[in-house]
Amino acid sequence: QGERARGAAAAARAAVADLEKNATGWDGRSVASACWALAKLGLAVPEPLAAEAGRRAAAMKPRELATCAWALATANGRNATCGDAYAAATRQTTAASLTSVAAAARRCSKTLSGRDAATVLFALATAKRAPPDVVRALARRLAAPAVAGCGQWNAQDVANGCWACASVGVDAPELFGAAAKFAVANASSLEPRGAATLAW
Repeated sequence: QGERARGAAAAARAAVADLEKNATGWDGRSVASACWALAKLGLAVPEPLAAEAGRRAAAMKPRELATCAWALATANGRNATCGDAYAAATRQTTAASLTSVAAAARRCSKTLSGRDAATVLFALATAKRAPPDVVRALARRLAAPAVAGCGQWNAQDVANGCWACASVGVDAPELFGAAAKFAVANASSLEPRGAATLAW
């Protein structure tokens, strides 16, 4: 893990240099993938990369938005850069980019998959950057028959979505109603953690 992290930090330093010289060579997918890889390894997202995520959010595809939301929320406040290989994103930059991601997710909420809607919901709530109108739109998408009734749900997505709504104090009756039915129908297969989250 340490060697992989150091390699990722070196790659991040090179990516930042390339981004600063040639931002037009980057697209939503490359930005989202880079953010995800660093967050997954326990490292901070570089300041220029976090800022670029915010700038490109409006043009990102649903999965790219979900990936960015998770990565930015997960790495928020981290200073791990493998010996100052690069400058970590500030909380202010991360917050601004998450706000842009939230707005973009709100606009394309009807095209998000159940997994992506739950991921964005959970990430925004975790980072405490969850505007009520965005939460309601994502909760409606997650509860929609096209999502909840077509096999797109799994226990973790349901638990994460419900936790996000409850943690930010947004009432989402359609989601909680659908979640209750899901929990009853799948009680024997729910993981203890997921069941506890739903109960909470």
